[in-house]
Amino acid sequence: MKNSVAKGQCEAWWDVRHDGGRDDTTGITQYLNSVSKYVVSSTVDDPGWEHTSVLRGPLSHEIQAQKSAPGHDMVTTGSITLT
Repeated sequence: MKNSVAKGQCEAWWDVRHDGGRDDTTGITQYLNSVSKYVVSSTVDDPGWEHTSVLRGPLSHEIQAQKSAPGHDMVTTGSITLT
């Protein structure tokens, strides 16, 4: 996953700046800013979004560790496959 694509997607889809830049009547901004998020990248050091962790790999071990932890379902947004 290229970090410029992921960052651009986040900025376009949700107001990650916390400056009230977009009027969100759906509540999705607040929800996404409050939940845990994971970025798969070998180049991103600081994703710049609260509650976001960078997974570096081996990816199968990283994902298994997250699935083993307490919490809710995991979903993939912005990627069809992760290799």
